[in-house]
Amino acid sequence: MLGSSKMAHEPCRYVYGPIDTSLLTRYHEHVARHVWFGEERHGPRIELKIASLGGKLAEWVPTQHPRYVEGWMTASGLSPLERTSLNKVDPNLISTFVERWHPETSSFHMPFGEMTITLDDVACLLHIPIRSDFYTPSSFTEEEATTLAAELLGVSLQCAARETRKQRGGYFSQHWLFDNYIRQCEVENYDCAARSYLLLLVDCTICTDKSFTRVDAKYLPMFRVLSTCSRFAWGAIALVELYDTLNDASIFTTKGLAGYATFLQCWIHEYFPTLGRRAESGIDCDIPGASLPRARRWRYRQGNVKLPAYRPVLDALTPDDVIWRPFQDHRAALPFDLVMRHQQQTLDFDLSNLKQCVLVLLYALSNLEHVCFHRRLNVPCEDDHDIGQVARGCELHE
Repeated sequence: MLGSSKMAHEPCRYVYGPIDTSLLTRYHEHVARHVWFGEERHGPRIELKIASLGGKLAEWVPTQHPRYVEGWMTASGLSPLERTSLNKVDPNLISTFVERWHPETSSFHMPFGEMTITLDDVACLLHIPIRSDFYTPSSFTEEEATTLAAELLGVSLQCAARETRKQRGGYFSQHWLFDNYIRQCEVENYDCAARSYLLLLVDCTICTDKSFTRVDAKYLPMFRVLSTCSRFAWGAIALVELYDTLNDASIFTTKGLAGYATFLQCWIHEYFPTLGRRAESGIDCDIPGASLPRARRWRYRQGNVKLPAYRPVLDALTPDDVIWRPFQDHRAALPFDLVMRHQQQTLDFDLSNLKQCVLVLLYALSNLEHVCFHRRLNVPCEDDHDIGQVARGCELHE
């Protein structure tokens, strides 16, 4: 009986997996566990179905917005997202990295250690705000979404009700939002036009879901006051959304990946130059003052490597295969942004925004950790001045 009790309290062990699952508590349902024993995801294909809307968005981005809409776009801080998306992404390459993502650590488990995506990566690749206020959206019912659309999008209650009823909940279709943007521009109702377009833009990029066609109304209140859109930490929202979708996609029974797939693939291109079919667009994103997101450096090239062939390639990666400071040449265009809390400010920590608050702290800490990690591996790292900057950015005030 004593032996049985002891065994019952020992951490579960897996062959070819973690010997102690006290941290990786969801490993029993992780896709990596099944792949080790030759079991692939069920369905018509073993790679994930990626919700990438870059090609669709390219058809909706106008050559030029009306002057007032353009002003709201610029003020929001979201205008770079109009032209950061790849037309398509490589589902095999992305699926390979998803198999190495673990929700408990929010990191990719690589042969040489762990890597994750930081707010600095978001800032450099997308050029959207990474600090300011946090926002935790709440879902709306069909009736609530109808009322909100009538208030903020310039449509009648009857028109909004038909759309939400058609979408069976608190959602709008992407085409309906774009058509409304055109209609509101024609009648010179530019505030409502801007809200329709901005909601469509974030849905096709940083807040993409698996529906491919629907837009969740829960983000619409963020555009209620257009002059204050930039006060939201859009970069943190993008990172939280991506982390959550990676968590979901790492589970064996999941068949698709939401989130901003372009951002993930561009991150892979920047750090892993030997993986995938990298193709450069020819756009120089490192020109000081040009304010071009680094994601525009890349364009889509169809891959010819399948998921099973990628696995041993990632298994063989070493620290020498990684570009540890991919944005060094981009600092003239976008300096490193210290995310810190000033002494005179107070930050309200509660359960609703805790995850995003932790991401901001990890942003500074991970950069300091990367410096230490680089030195352990004899990889070139930031100089002592930069280390001091990061350390000062990590200060916490009582």
